[in-house]
Amino acid sequence: MRISQGLLPTFVAAYFIGVTPAAAQDADLDRVAELLSGSWKSTAPVQAIEGTPEAVILHVAPVELEGFGHALYAEMTRESEPTDPYRQVIYELYRFGDEGTIRLRTHEFRRAAGIGPALLGMWAVPEIFPQLDRGSLHATLDVELSASGNGFAGQTPCAYPTAWLGAVEMTSRVEIQEGRFVAVDEGIAADGSTAWGGGSGVTFEPFDPGITVEDFGEGLYAIDFVKGDGEVAADGDDVTVHYSGWVLDLESEIIGGSKFDSSYDRPTGPQPFTFPLPGRLIEGWNRAAPGVRAGGVRRLIIPGDLAYGPRGRPGIPPNATLFFTLEILDVVKGVDPTGAEMGVEGDGN
Repeated sequence: MRISQGLLPTFVAAYFIGVTPAAAQDADLDRVAELLSGSWKSTAPVQAIEGTPEAVILHVAPVELEGFGHALYAEMTRESEPTDPYRQVIYELYRFGDEGTIRLRTHEFRRAAGIGPALLGMWAVPEIFPQLDRGSLHATLDVELSASGNGFAGQTPCAYPTAWLGAVEMTSRVEIQEGRFVAVDEGIAADGSTAWGGGSGVTFEPFDPGITVEDFGEGLYAIDFVKGDGEVAADGDDVTVHYSGWVLDLESEIIGGSKFDSSYDRPTGPQPFTFPLPGRLIEGWNRAAPGVRAGGVRRLIIPGDLAYGPRGRPGIPPNATLFFTLEILDVVKGVDPTGAEMGVEGDGN
């Protein structure tokens, strides 16, 4: 389900970030980035194109991208679908013109269908965000900002073309304060009337999503989107999961991504995968699968050295970093020859 762009086409359509490397030394740009960063939740349900209104979750984190002075990665989801973003963008902060006006620019991904799933959750580990090229992005709009209260506020310097829901152009206004973020997008029909949006817009407040990150070292990370409340997996146990894996193509002219394997996409339909711990798996799985709980959802980011290494495999380039999402369906505790249950003691916290 997609959130109606009638309410958030600009602001929720993308976050905005810089163009000039010199911006890195700009205290005001630093402050805007600081105010935007974090996890946010809409204070009221947002109307969806399909389905019932629901709260929107927004995650924003600064990332280092070559050629960008200030860049942030933003990911937006429905509250009920934390691993299925409907919007993933790069924001850029930069100075414009002789007066050095602050602008917040939105960049979309040219190959969103391929690159989006691989970037899922990267706001939680921004230090390893992949080095994307500007050729893989396209700018969609700017918002001009100026100091306002303890933060910043502003709007688009002109109307921008759009084709959403009967509108032919759109405008956007934002207010960024400590602990409060407001976006007001308005679509304008050909006759000059409001096609959607406007009014008071959407207000966001800081939010703790309960998502945690575990750093296993050597570039291996696990992001737990859902903790689960079932058995905790340990050596000797059998674990049943649904999974999908993606790889980024960082060498192509326009960077993309591809799904190389998924238990959901078998010829006869979804087929869960069961494996023992430790198992005959790539090393990243062997290290990061213990500790999962039945009912949980874990994201794995596995560097090439702990995946298929320099040899790669069909569909996976040599030394490629892999991105997996695991839905933990079941954990069956192992039994040793005496009949004693194997695995860790306690609740695994």
